[in-house]
Amino acid sequence: MKLLARVLMNFKLKKLSDQVIVITGASAGIPFGAAFWLLADEISVPLLGFSKGPTEYPVSTHAYALASHLVYGATAELSRRVIRHVL
Repeated sequence: MKLLARVLMNFKLKKLSDQVIVITGASAGIPFGAAFWLLADEISVPLLGFSKGPTEYPVSTHAYALASHLVYGATAELSRRVIRHVL
């Protein structure tokens, strides 16, 4: 019974994932990377006291971090698509 539940859940997740991919398009990783940069680097990390506030760093540092997160998001999406295709 547990195996059947897992199979059904995986089937539902695959269907949902396929629908989300259609909605978001090929560059879904870039908005993810931007959101991750904003929520993690710019908001959460300073609020948790792991770094200084965003105004304490030059704009070039923020631009570099944003570019890095955009590349991360695009790479994560590309990896997800390749793995999804193989599975």
